[in-house]
Amino acid sequence: MHALNALFVMPRTLAARISYSEHLNPGGLQVDFFVSHDWNEEYAEFVQSTLRHAMFTAKSDWEKIVYWICTKANNQHHIDLGDDLEHSPFHLALKSEECKGTVLNLNSSASALTRAWCAYEAFLTTQLHKKFVVNTCQGIASEAADDAVGERDQWIILLFNLLQGIDIRQAKASKESDKVKIMKEVNKDKDGARKLNDALKMKIAEQAVAVLARRGHPELLDQALRLGANPDVKDHLGVPPLTYAVAWNQNEAAKILRKGGADHRAEKHASDIIGMLGLAAKGWTAEERDSAIKRVQCNAEASEFFKEALAKAQTRFLDDKFFRLHENLECYQVATRRAALEEALGLEVAEKDTAQRVLCLLEKAV
Repeated sequence: MHALNALFVMPRTLAARISYSEHLNPGGLQVDFFVSHDWNEEYAEFVQSTLRHAMFTAKSDWEKIVYWICTKANNQHHIDLGDDLEHSPFHLALKSEECKGTVLNLNSSASALTRAWCAYEAFLTTQLHKKFVVNTCQGIASEAADDAVGERDQWIILLFNLLQGIDIRQAKASKESDKVKIMKEVNKDKDGARKLNDALKMKIAEQAVAVLARRGHPELLDQALRLGANPDVKDHLGVPPLTYAVAWNQNEAAKILRKGGADHRAEKHASDIIGMLGLAAKGWTAEERDSAIKRVQCNAEASEFFKEALAKAQTRFLDDKFFRLHENLECYQVATRRAALEEALGLEVAEKDTAQRVLCLLEKAV
């Protein structure tokens, strides 16, 4: 980021001596997310991390997301951090009503949390009760369930281990006066530094708990729960840790979650839940996934508890079907196409948009 600023941002804004954001958008933009990061992070890694967050968050409209990134949002020709933290650009951007929360971009050494400003941004996010997301070049921590080979899971486990040494009191700032301001703000609350350290560890633990359950790391899982992680926190697919532990036969992890107070309903139809979402270690056929969805739907308690997971599974099932039909469409005989159209018309559809795409494709083909 230092090189980007020196070689790209400052030369392009030198004539007007304004921020790069003002250079591109003179009228300004409403901020969707605040990005917290370390300037020592490789810029390519930073870009990959941010793009993964955008694509996961907005799917088809990811290009429209507006991120507040200090290198480009602050005027690098005249850095004005305000007389106090409440008037700093970091505080003002995060506090804005439009800002949904903070995306903490972590590199492989988690260096962002050795920086005082990053720790303060995490602290402020917590104070403002806004969303806090741990993000890496492998994607959002809680998104790792989609990682069939486990690369992202291993990345999150590494970060969880690294971040146990977080201590705001040891964090660094480019200017010592900035750190003094930050520590003064943090210590307004009695024992504020320790509380901030604990809050950061809990936030990260909560986003890692599903990975630890899924991959069978009972000691780390127990540590995450002791840090305050919710044993019932569901990931972006609507699946809680205990479901993963039971479905993937991680018996020790399941015991720890039960001891930690995990909801017993998470165990029901665990294998069906994982299978219908396409997350089973051994891939399931379309027919097996469809049968699993129906079994869960037939159990009133499981159907209610896994409502979000069912909706995701149905959407994924239809999406898979859509792409399969699309790939094979030219090979279909007319009779086969008509049969496929009739099948599509009879689908119980969770997402109308997906169904419409199937129908439009087939109607044109017949």
